[in-house]
Amino acid sequence: MVCGATLDQVVVKPPTSTTYSYSFNVLFLGDEGVGKTSLIKRLAYGGLDTAEGLERGVEKTFEFDELSMTLAMSEKAYEVSRIEGSYDLAVIVFDLSRRNTFLKTLRYARLVNETSPRPQLLIVGNKRDLFPRSVNYSESLKTAAELGADYVETSALTGEGLKKLQVKILKRLISQRLERLKEMTK
Repeated sequence: MVCGATLDQVVVKPPTSTTYSYSFNVLFLGDEGVGKTSLIKRLAYGGLDTAEGLERGVEKTFEFDELSMTLAMSEKAYEVSRIEGSYDLAVIVFDLSRRNTFLKTLRYARLVNETSPRPQLLIVGNKRDLFPRSVNYSESLKTAAELGADYVETSALTGEGLKKLQVKILKRLISQRLERLKEMTK
């Protein structure tokens, strides 16, 4: 007897070792110097002081209890005229201190919308630590909403907003995967 229970009353549950593993392709787009490489390095390595290059992109795995998510992150330079490959999420980055980079987010969004299959979209205003600021928060938020995207402000230099960016990326990708699973079960 276990704690007063007979053997047929004791339920033995096997340990749960099921881990759900998912891989996602994430593309960072934006003008030269907006901080795409620095954001990827912060997300992948936790800092900027790394000799690792991003010529072929970088992978980072996030573990949560029974869930494992691997992000394959790469970037496209500002001269891109079309997006080749399949991506789950496109992150458009602009520099909060350079208005012209913000104005080009619509161009990048158009490129993303022309991609098949069409990835989800996230807009990032980077270099929050620089002043004067050329783009205000409400204008950025409004543009992101018009594009059907989330919006996050960061500073790759100081690390400000990076946790929020990471959470937004992971939430977008999880919700996308859940929607696909729902479609498959209909």
